[in-house]
Amino acid sequence: MVSVGVLRKILQPGAVNSLWQSARVNPVDSNVACPLCRNRMKGAVHLVPDGGSGSVDVDVCTLCPAVWFDTHELETIGRHYARPAEPVPPEMPERAREIMALAEIEMIRRRAEEKEQIEGLPPSSGWQTILTMFGIPVEERPSALSRWPFVTWGTILLMVLGTVWRWHAGSGVADEWGLSPADPGRSGGLTFLTSFFLHAGFLHLFVNAAFLAMFGDDAEDYLGHGKFLLLLLGATLAGDFVHLLLDPRVDMPLVGASGGISGVIAFYALQFPRARLVAMIRFGVIIIHWVRFNAATGFVLWLLLQAVGIYMQMGQLTLVSSLAHVGGALFGVVFWFGFSGAECRRENAAKRVP
Repeated sequence: MVSVGVLRKILQPGAVNSLWQSARVNPVDSNVACPLCRNRMKGAVHLVPDGGSGSVDVDVCTLCPAVWFDTHELETIGRHYARPAEPVPPEMPERAREIMALAEIEMIRRRAEEKEQIEGLPPSSGWQTILTMFGIPVEERPSALSRWPFVTWGTILLMVLGTVWRWHAGSGVADEWGLSPADPGRSGGLTFLTSFFLHAGFLHLFVNAAFLAMFGDDAEDYLGHGKFLLLLLGATLAGDFVHLLLDPRVDMPLVGASGGISGVIAFYALQFPRARLVAMIRFGVIIIHWVRFNAATGFVLWLLLQAVGIYMQMGQLTLVSSLAHVGGALFGVVFWFGFSGAECRRENAAKRVP
């Protein structure tokens, strides 16, 4: 007993159709009951193979539908009407299978990212969500580090200690150890560095420390401890000089690590332009949406915000020194180009044939 569906996979479609139509159009009651539904089957259906002799009588149940074959009847029909085997495609090389698998994984990842972008889902961890509430973009998938970023975390510790000391000793600390445009050479120029570790308040310290922790560890992991320290130091000094050169207020000391951290942000955005970041869009305390973008796009938006900040700073409408931010970021860009150019020269030298 073979169902018509299975029979179509064994015999040619024309033979099965002819067999079925003959049972429906010229039915002849058989004396055999269908073993499945117990209804009387249609018999005396003659199927004559092309070029063959004789005929094959089979019983067909048009209700099930199925066909009853006596001994050797299916083999006899199959010799003349067997469905040709479908060609088996050649086995794909292992490398090609690997490429296709990776492409499929990448497609699934992109679809997931598009879904997250459309739905505006929050970051995967609670602490990242808290950081986005303070306007800090976070890495969607933080990369594994090959070395402990002790320069990054050591700098954050010194920032905390310096700011706590300022709070404990009073506001006079900022006047004495902050960078004063009226007297930048005070204390032998040491205020160019001490101002880095002093902050105006908890929020100022928290935001700067969070930005440094978020992007500094990757930059330090890539550059190494010594080069990262040079980046941080150079960006700090560059931000200080731009502030001294252009800020119209000479009686207000500059404090904060934003200039040096801006250089780290610029280097991160240029070195890891495709890194995925998550930020929150909110109005007051009302959360509107979470957005996702790559680091390069985020850096361009950040520069636009700094342009607005410089306009406000030159009009003495804000206490934030966007000039120091841009000065530090410019050093980060120059540092990245210099480091990237040196890397390319080393790679080209390694490729030369002696």
